[in-house]
Amino acid sequence: MNIKFLLSFLILGFVFVACSPETEVEIPQTELHITVYKNGDTAVARGAVVVLFDDQNTFFTQITNHGSKGAIKNGVKIADENGEVVFDSLRIDKKYFVMAYVVDSLKFARFGYKMYEDNSLTGYEVLRFLNEGSITYASVDIVPSDALVSFYAGTNNTEGVPVQIFVDSIPMGTITQIKNPTDTVPINPASNPVQNGVITAKVQLGVVPSPVRFVNNYECNNIQKLDVRPGNFSAVDANVCDAGLVSFWTVDGNKDILPISITINNNNVIGELDTTARAEPTTLKSPFYLNTVLEPGRYTYFATATGCNWQGEFTVESKKQLKIRIARCENNQ
Repeated sequence: MNIKFLLSFLILGFVFVACSPETEVEIPQTELHITVYKNGDTAVARGAVVVLFDDQNTFFTQITNHGSKGAIKNGVKIADENGEVVFDSLRIDKKYFVMAYVVDSLKFARFGYKMYEDNSLTGYEVLRFLNEGSITYASVDIVPSDALVSFYAGTNNTEGVPVQIFVDSIPMGTITQIKNPTDTVPINPASNPVQNGVITAKVQLGVVPSPVRFVNNYECNNIQKLDVRPGNFSAVDANVCDAGLVSFWTVDGNKDILPISITINNNNVIGELDTTARAEPTTLKSPFYLNTVLEPGRYTYFATATGCNWQGEFTVESKKQLKIRIARCENNQ
């Protein structure tokens, strides 16, 4: 081969390569694909709100009230019909925290409250350092929130406030104003459980219907059982007087054997008498009384103290009060 020709060929080849445009290798974005499922089921959560945080403290603060403040840029997405969202342009030196929830406000529009399903009970997805230029796939399960119960005082009894609310003997608060059941209360109960005459509380009592006790100024009494399964909402008019009030008291002669424990129907302990009275107390709010609200019907009470026992039967009538005197113990001489 002619040496001059070979050199010319090599020079031309070098010039061609040098002048040709550079070939760019496209690196895919670092992406996160999340699928949201309902309660461990295969059903996807269409329309779920998915929020991505890169700060753990911010995440914990926001997950308590389903907020998105402090989320990363473009870090709030709505799940598509497949329950999926995509976050892109993520950093490989960050770990991310995912909050997902569904807001059901139509079901509870009567009072303006919002019920949530979320992933706070099942834990959160922690995504550690992602791989550059790759897609990371993750899933989040959302579960029903705790039961939500709202108590209000309806207009059926205009003199029925204040109403003291008790759930399984635990005080929930006091309603101080009458409210038309069609009125709205536009609040998030997670931020303020008492507002505009309504008390709203999340109740963690499981799937068994649990008793709710209302004492309305000891003059209007109502007791009701609620189904407080997770995700359920109940709006309860506490201003309904269909139960009776039973008030126990004991004489001074039993002062040395206090306290006296009172049980109804052998299994419902209502409390203890720890004070005696010389005569029947004249006011229902007297500290000498142990008060309990019961549905109309026939009951048996059992009273016990050191070395002493009492038993008797009584009948509860709607809208009425019954006073029961625990007599001097015969063994207490």
